[in-house]
Amino acid sequence: MADVQKENGYTTIANELLEAITGSNLTLRETKIILCVIRYTYGFQRKEAELSLRFISVSTNIDFRHTQTVLTSLISKNILLIKKGNQGITGRIISLNKNYDSWNTLDQIGDTNKPLALTKKVTLALTKTANGSIDQIGDKERQKKTLKKEDSCFFDLIPDELKTIEFKEAWQDWITYKKEKKDKLTASTAKLQFKKLIRFLNEGMNPVDIINQTITEGWTGLFPLKQNGESSRRREQNQGILIL
Repeated sequence: MADVQKENGYTTIANELLEAITGSNLTLRETKIILCVIRYTYGFQRKEAELSLRFISVSTNIDFRHTQTVLTSLISKNILLIKKGNQGITGRIISLNKNYDSWNTLDQIGDTNKPLALTKKVTLALTKTANGSIDQIGDKERQKKTLKKEDSCFFDLIPDELKTIEFKEAWQDWITYKKEKKDKLTASTAKLQFKKLIRFLNEGMNPVDIINQTITEGWTGLFPLKQNGESSRRREQNQGILIL
C-alpha cells in the first residue's frame, strides 16, 4: 500500500493555474508531460528544469517515439517554454508558461490550422537544433564543448559489460537526474556505481531498468529491481512525491 504523505515531499501550484490546465482541451499525453514539468520545476521550488526527452518518457510512461511529438505540440500551444534547446548530451531547459491567457489551445482560439502551422515550425526548429544545423559555434569549439560534456558523463569509464547504446542513453539521463538533485557524480563515485550495476547484471537484472526505476521513483541511489511490492529501500530513499 502506498504511503503518501506531504512530509515525503510535495509540489505547490496555484489553484488558478491548475484549473487552467484541467479546463483546457488537452490530450492525456499532453497533460502528463505538463504534470511532469510541474513536478520537476515547482516540485523543486524553481521555475525551469533541464529535462531530456528520455527522462520525460520514463517519468510519464509515454513511448519515447511519441514524446517529442507531444512536447512539440505543447510548445506550439505556448503552454511550455524552451529556454535552451538540447545540445549534445544536454537536455532542454523547459518551463511552464503561467500566463495561461496566451495558451493557444483549440477551445481558446477556435482556429484548428494555427496550432498545426505552429507545430510544424517548432518541429523544424527542434530538429535543426538536434542536428546542430543552426549551431553558431565553430567546428573546433563545438568539438571541444562536446568532449567536455562527454567527460562530465564519464563515458570513458563505462566498463565493457555495459557498453551499449541503450545503457549510454540511460546513463546520460542518470547524470542529468543527479544534476537536478544537486548531487553531481565524481569519477570515483561513477566507478563504484558501474561496479554495482555490473553486480546487478550478473544477478540477471537489466542495468537500464535499474536506472529507469530510480529516476521514476525519485530515489537517490541504485537498488535492485522491485519484484512483488515495494523495494525494501523505498521508504528510506523516496523523495519528492507529486501531490496536487
